[in-house]
Amino acid sequence: MGDILSANEINMISVSLDGYYSKPLEKKADFPLDISKVITEISWKGTLTMTGVTWDLMQMNEKIGEISRDEIGTLSMVCPDLLRLPQDMRLRFRDGNSLTHDEVMDWILFRITPETQEGVLDKLKGIGIDSYDPWAIICHGNGRSMFDTLWIKFSPELTYEKVYAWRLV
Repeated sequence: MGDILSANEINMISVSLDGYYSKPLEKKADFPLDISKVITEISWKGTLTMTGVTWDLMQMNEKIGEISRDEIGTLSMVCPDLLRLPQDMRLRFRDGNSLTHDEVMDWILFRITPETQEGVLDKLKGIGIDSYDPWAIICHGNGRSMFDTLWIKFSPELTYEKVYAWRLV
């Protein structure tokens, strides 16, 4: 599958979600449909189970790497030029320029509100996330953190200015 989906592939995706949608996705645009529009709709509400879903890892408005998720939910991250990463992020890359699933999950857990924070479940329910799900949380916030300017571009229309608007005020 490429970045553009046919009507048949849309139906395949709707059936592959982890029970969050019981009906096929409704047509949101003319076919072929850009996968990023589908990801915007469902990425944090269910698990896309297709091979080769990749999102850009951004430093402000510059792509510095990629995060991928395979058909069983295994994550990986690749950053060709580690010198462009913040120092604490660079230290996570021990063996070359890629991270394994466990290493990506450690990075995600570092970026999101801890599960032990008082009232976190109520706050999550307030944004439509029913349980403490690190992937759902990172998708909802586009991977942003108050400690750096890294973020994940889940949708092509997103920019640093939109994702970090609260910082620019």
